[in-house]
Amino acid sequence: MPSLVGSEMCIRDSLKPFLGVMRNGDNGKYIYSGLRKDIGISDKWFFTPSFALGYYDRGDSKDLGYNLEFRSQIEFSYKLKSSRIGFNLNHISNASIGDTNPGTESATISLIRPF
Repeated sequence: MPSLVGSEMCIRDSLKPFLGVMRNGDNGKYIYSGLRKDIGISDKWFFTPSFALGYYDRGDSKDLGYNLEFRSQIEFSYKLKSSRIGFNLNHISNASIGDTNPGTESATISLIRPF
């Protein structure tokens, strides 16, 4: 039994919290927080799956059916001197808790800086 507890602690400790903000050209905003797992591919390259929960303000953008939205994402990033630059594919939806759930997908470029 102790080894199972140790494994759970190892998995939990490898998840990292993060915060983020997205904005589009139609003044839609998404403020989110979640957990990510960095998986080193080499000394400089990383693969990072993540999951987040956030608040969506539509602005003049697409109606996603609810203000509470979930985001799942995969990212490939390259380590720079004190940050990383990444390419991301993500899906945002309300998991059908709203009246409608059209969801949306995006491909983005991000700059990742540790605090």
